[in-house]
Amino acid sequence: MQDREPQFNEDFDSQSAFRRGQLLYDHHKYEQAQAQFVEHLKSHPEDAQTFAYISLCLLARGQKRKASQLAAQAVGADPECTLAYVAACRSFRERKMNKEASQALNEALKLEPERADLLGLAAMLACDRRAWNEALGFTARGLEQDPGSNNCRLAAAWALMHSKRVPEARDLLHAVLADHPEESEAISGLGWASLREGKREEALEHFSASLRLDPESEAAREGFMDALRSQYPIYGVVVRYLFWMQSLSSKARWGLMIAENLVERLLGELARRYQLLRPVVRLLLLSWSIFSYITWIARPITNGMLRFNKYARRFLRPDEVQESSCIAAALVTMGLSYWRYTAGGQAWSVVTGIVAFTMMIPITAAYSAPQGWPRKLMKAFALALFAVGAAAAWNFYNHPLTFGHGRQLIQVYAWMLMANQLLAYFVDRVDAE
Repeated sequence: MQDREPQFNEDFDSQSAFRRGQLLYDHHKYEQAQAQFVEHLKSHPEDAQTFAYISLCLLARGQKRKASQLAAQAVGADPECTLAYVAACRSFRERKMNKEASQALNEALKLEPERADLLGLAAMLACDRRAWNEALGFTARGLEQDPGSNNCRLAAAWALMHSKRVPEARDLLHAVLADHPEESEAISGLGWASLREGKREEALEHFSASLRLDPESEAAREGFMDALRSQYPIYGVVVRYLFWMQSLSSKARWGLMIAENLVERLLGELARRYQLLRPVVRLLLLSWSIFSYITWIARPITNGMLRFNKYARRFLRPDEVQESSCIAAALVTMGLSYWRYTAGGQAWSVVTGIVAFTMMIPITAAYSAPQGWPRKLMKAFALALFAVGAAAAWNFYNHPLTFGHGRQLIQVYAWMLMANQLLAYFVDRVDAE
């Protein structure tokens, strides 16, 4: 979810580069706006607001680290400039540097503690932590100061949506659109509300309208793609499960993971003690394992299917195309391995199939990692994992009686597979570019 920048009323000539930059920025033409702000800096080299706006333009164009640097430059030029802290907060937020984002926002709130748009931004940071009640508290304060604050209403709608209060969220979004009919974020929010209610066609209409107004909106693009993927029944179930998980706080999600582990152990113990329950327990555990696996690979598989849709494929990012190709290759390898096993029963075909099956998780983990060195690291680890798996399969093929070093390599592969999950958890929480 994107947040709106505060509007300023400085008395600039309507033809000035700064004013042109503001107008272009408000119309989401970030590259042209940045050029105008750079032009303005030639005659006003220490203008903190201009540095802040350039930072926001860079952020909108995906240059997060440069945006942070420009925001710091804006703060250095004028420590009393609220917009400089807003730019710093937003750039840190996009880089998942939540502590630094909160610090920057706190500095802005020291300057203007009851400003509605800042309280709306504080609510968005709370939403990032899944602290929905805290977010609603910030928006309530902000709306007391300014009942028409877009930041507060959009943040409140997002928090309400995740608190399973979708009708209230819709009312807020419609109120935003009544004041600002071309507010792309509100239209996108209606799309997410429709998607949560299972109204796929309605969601597609909202996301399409949002993208027409703001083609750079990642939230609208992501929602549009999720709505398209939901035409496949399995992905629809996955989406509803993920929505439910998102509605939980971080503590609740950790509690659920612990409970899941305890239930698995309990079922395993029941199966051990009572032979009659073993088939049921095995079926339950197998079903849950399959569903858990599907939540990992459903997205790239449906992306692969959407590549054959002439409307959808232009919205797929290059990395999503690459990921779907890798997953497709793994699925084809699994199919060929199964066919070869049924034809000849060789052990190497079983190993090849297992490696292809399990490699899909490292592949999705690599492409889910933040851009920059985290993704490169995860891709390198996935490649190393594949090399070990391929070496194991080759040893089983080349030494059909003794299997060579195949057994040892499979053990190494299993350990690396577990390490991959821990590495994915780590890189998902670091600063990335």
